[in-house]
Amino acid sequence: MIDAPEAAAAPIEIISPPAATRWDVIAVVVLAGVIIALNFGKVPPAIPVLRESLDLGLVAAGWTASMISAVSALFGFGVGIAVDRVGARRAILAALFLAGVASIAGAAAPNVAALLGARATEGLGFIIAAIAGPRLIATAANPADEGAAVGVWGSNLAAGIAAAMLAAPWLLGTTGWRGLWFGTGLITLVFLAAAAILLRPARWAEPHGTRAPLGVDAVKQVLARSGLWLLGAGFAVYAACLHALTVWLPTFLAESLGYDAATAAFVAALVVLANVGGNLAGAALMFLRVPRWLLIVAAFVATAASAVGLFPDAITSGPVRLAFAFAYSACSGLAPAAILASVPRHAPSPSLIGSANGMTIQLANVGALLGPPLLAATVAQVGGWQSGYLPLVGLCAAGIVLGLRVRAIERRA
Repeated sequence: MIDAPEAAAAPIEIISPPAATRWDVIAVVVLAGVIIALNFGKVPPAIPVLRESLDLGLVAAGWTASMISAVSALFGFGVGIAVDRVGARRAILAALFLAGVASIAGAAAPNVAALLGARATEGLGFIIAAIAGPRLIATAANPADEGAAVGVWGSNLAAGIAAAMLAAPWLLGTTGWRGLWFGTGLITLVFLAAAAILLRPARWAEPHGTRAPLGVDAVKQVLARSGLWLLGAGFAVYAACLHALTVWLPTFLAESLGYDAATAAFVAALVVLANVGGNLAGAALMFLRVPRWLLIVAAFVATAASAVGLFPDAITSGPVRLAFAFAYSACSGLAPAAILASVPRHAPSPSLIGSANGMTIQLANVGALLGPPLLAATVAQVGGWQSGYLPLVGLCAAGIVLGLRVRAIERRA
């Protein structure tokens, strides 16, 4: 743990790490994250159909798309404390249940209010999984593999979003948006049944240590960690950059590069999928002992350079600019792998890793909420899409500083 004097105030741990990494358990947890993330990616392609079916205005459509981020931005830390109390195994199963039932309920929503309520419940399932997943993976990994194993978890969001974006157009054309909602809910509940079997105590005895108290002391211990604030801010920068690209890339491809709507949506999904490659590359590099802070800094340097190549009109070749979009997505994916792997090192104790994850993920979702409107405002007020790189380069500059500050803290430890 970083900052040993602070860690001494935490409860004494009796957790024994596994002798060998349980990659089968880790695979189940990562797949659970991918399936829950389908709910994140199913909305953007369905917005035109939703607006027509439920007479959604632009504001209501925006809330439908961003409700999961909003719930996560409001309740991440509190959910993290709860996960530390109930245990990560039970939490990940509860997350699958909430997301699956809520998606099916959303399929039957008669009006906007019911749909938004279902989306809020999906958001609760999402944030529980986002916090419990890394904690559960950390308990299933040998210390030598922990950084790489937790880093793999970072690929679940982009993988789920990309899968939903690729499948949604076909499902919308055959079953409508209600069929899409019902389908994702059914897939989630079927996987819940499989996960309950694969993660059952008789098959894998999840290590337990002294549970963190649900009190002021636990909250103070987590909030006092400057490293967690830096990691959370870095996660917010990454989320702002990625979600700005995810939301607006189809529009940019159509308006600046002349893509038709269907092709723009398909290409945008492939670009988002490239983020998974960055996540996995980050996990592999950590397995090779590349410093985590260096991956964070490198991610933001490369993302900024890619934004400069993508948006300005100085480069007129469409394929070259599209290559920069892929590079932007892939290179940014190095950051969450390194950040998530760093959180256990900065948590006050192993029993408070869930709370530490909740804090950083809450900040990340604040970034996810602010990134798309920040890019839109710049494009609208400054000079069209060719100015789109300005806020992204500014965000990445902040991310570089944050990564260097993480390095400084870890060197003092």
